[in-house]
Amino acid sequence: METYIKKFDEKIKELIELNPNDDCLKVIIEFKDKKKYDSFYMTLDDIGSIVGLEFIIIEKSSKNNRYVPNIKFSHENPLKQENGIYPLTDVDVPFDSKSKVYKYMAKEYIYLLKRIPNLRELVLPH
Repeated sequence: METYIKKFDEKIKELIELNPNDDCLKVIIEFKDKKKYDSFYMTLDDIGSIVGLEFIIIEKSSKNNRYVPNIKFSHENPLKQENGIYPLTDVDVPFDSKSKVYKYMAKEYIYLLKRIPNLRELVLPH
């Protein structure tokens, strides 16, 4: 597993430890167990495809290792955000490593998922 994906997973695990009773995080854990994913990265990628949210890292400069975290909203996302790609930080102040940007992205992605009131029904239908 790539180092930056490990950092993503570590951040999710940290959030789970800090918030063990959080409904959104419980849904993510259940989904991960149900699908038998090895990583939270793959789990959240799959959840994102279901709810119309995709995390995208844009490389500003391959020579200088500069990365900007973005969220892509599909047409029918439950947050009713207009379709498109939106930066999560100032594009003029990119992260200087993939590990840092993926760790940041993990936290921000969870915060977005927490805003979906019917997340459980969307990703864990009966």
